[in-house]
Amino acid sequence: MAKLIIKKEDLPPVSGSSESYPIRYRLVSEDKSKFSYWSPIFNIPIQRDYTVVALPVSHSGTIVSAVWNIVANVNSYDVWVRWGKPAQPGDWLFLQNTSNNSISTIIPSEFYNGGVLVSSTPNRFSIRIYETTYSIAVYPAPAKAQYAPFLLYETLNHTI
Repeated sequence: MAKLIIKKEDLPPVSGSSESYPIRYRLVSEDKSKFSYWSPIFNIPIQRDYTVVALPVSHSGTIVSAVWNIVANVNSYDVWVRWGKPAQPGDWLFLQNTSNNSISTIIPSEFYNGGVLVSSTPNRFSIRIYETTYSIAVYPAPAKAQYAPFLLYETLNHTI
């Protein structure tokens, strides 16, 4: 039986929903035209050994910034933010994917709370930094999701 070894850096992105690397292979005839066969998808489980760390946040005028330490073997980060007020905590929103270890964003003039637009400037800011993951789907592609095992940094209800 043939044996194939895949280096960790050559593995596909981690699937957040299954907390694994989804792998499948294709067998093709030598002449590449008589037959081919795709294997079922195999999930290689991963071990998460991260401890969630508080993320220092600063603000100046209408800009909020955060800088975090680079995590070994993490190539990109998903950044989630939440704007709110004391009685209106706000909704978590995916801000962006970044390969940098910092983020700056403008304080909005309105925010969402419970799916309802609140037309006032928030005075609370929360941020979560996750290792980038993806969800397996054919169509339509799913929206980004927060997967707790991949949370690296978090700061909740920072006053701005």
